[in-house]
Amino acid sequence: MPALVVTAGQTARQDPVQQMLHDEIAAAVPRSVRRTVEHAGHFELLSDQWAAGQVADWVHEFVDTLGTTQPRRAAAKRKAGDDRCALKQGGMPSPRW
Repeated sequence: MPALVVTAGQTARQDPVQQMLHDEIAAAVPRSVRRTVEHAGHFELLSDQWAAGQVADWVHEFVDTLGTTQPRRAAAKRKAGDDRCALKQGGMPSPRW
């Protein structure tokens, strides 16, 4: 089963066991993709507009590669000012569809 393993960089630096566990998960799955949001903690992965957008782009890219043998890049790269993942009230990212 494919796996996208996303790590919050701040959390991994504060708790190196998190990084080790994520590395082990990625290594145990033959078809895994490993990504780290360097300047985000776990909460920011959902609450910070840029971090949540980055994770959403990675998920979209990862899902897009399922059923293929070679990963493809997401068509649109995250750019400054991109509001595709503008936060709604309640702190959840906007749907991407």
